[in-house]
Amino acid sequence: MWDAIQHVSSAFSLVAFVVAAAVYAYRSRLQTQSELVKSAVKEDRPGVVEAIAERFSVDTRGLTRTQKAEIVLRQIDIRARRELMVFVFFLVVAVLAGFITIVSLLTRPQLPSASNPAPIEQPPVKQVAHFVFCVGERADKCGSGQIHFGCGTDPTGTATVKCRDEFGANASVVQLSNSGGNKCGYGVYDVVCSK
Repeated sequence: MWDAIQHVSSAFSLVAFVVAAAVYAYRSRLQTQSELVKSAVKEDRPGVVEAIAERFSVDTRGLTRTQKAEIVLRQIDIRARRELMVFVFFLVVAVLAGFITIVSLLTRPQLPSASNPAPIEQPPVKQVAHFVFCVGERADKCGSGQIHFGCGTDPTGTATVKCRDEFGANASVVQLSNSGGNKCGYGVYDVVCSK
């Protein structure tokens, strides 16, 4: 039983453990009394029964010594069983409390620390411009309404320069399509300039 003390992890489970230990000790005392009555020499048994019977609220006047002994043993047995049920109840409560404590410790959110700092909130991004451009040999193959750049143009570099110089913003570039044809093929890029 004392091996269970290592599993006491909260105040509630500590109380349950203490109560269970007390019930266990009381039950052991009752079993000891029962063994005293059973193992007493026949001549000493009436004195032992009388001493123990004083602790129980049973009127044993007018009963034979054998009847008194049987009643006392039965009362001890009834108390021992009741205490065993109380012990099992508190043991189950202690185990459940320990389980709940472990689960709550494992599932609680991590608090920021020096090694795991809280994320720094970024100010909202404001979109200032949006455009689509095409990189390829011929402008007529890019589609109408698109800005055209010739073969060999760096899409990310071009978008970065345009956003910075014209809008004072940062560029975000996503390639929408890429198809073959002519000298270098055709790539269409979506650019968002934002601050």
